[in-house]
Amino acid sequence: MSSTASLQQQKLAMRKVCIRYNQDPNKNHFNQLLAHILSTPSRIKIEPPVWIERGETLSIGENFYANTGLTLLDSGGVTIGANVLIGPHVQILTNNHPLNAEERRSGIEIYKSVSIGDDVWIGAGVIICPGVTIGERAVVAAGAVVTKNVAQDTLVAGNPAKLIKQL
Repeated sequence: MSSTASLQQQKLAMRKVCIRYNQDPNKNHFNQLLAHILSTPSRIKIEPPVWIERGETLSIGENFYANTGLTLLDSGGVTIGANVLIGPHVQILTNNHPLNAEERRSGIEIYKSVSIGDDVWIGAGVIICPGVTIGERAVVAAGAVVTKNVAQDTLVAGNPAKLIKQL
């Protein structure tokens, strides 16, 4: 099986799990969702709806909370530390496309990993772009668009996100 076919199968399997989880009023499919994305889930809470692209390329630390509407396009790999809080309607993106129109038409995707350190708080409506690292104990204010790395112990806000202050 080609790597493209394998990738498509992973995406389809995760899509089915997310749909079941999001439609289950009793959240009986939560453990199945976690089994797809974590080897040893511990104190993980993800409010529906959630959309995770693959799951196999996602690592989440313990004591994690994500509010409703989380979107994780994780084909490039997403690592999230322990004690991370994520507000509603956050997008974490590792997928990108070439700037050149001809290359884009060919369907090429570019993947760059995202890393989020321990004890990070990400506010509502934040977009984290491919290739970004967010340092430990950082706070990303609501509505920020994070296009560059965020240092530990800082508050960033805005579009694009800029340093507001050291914490």
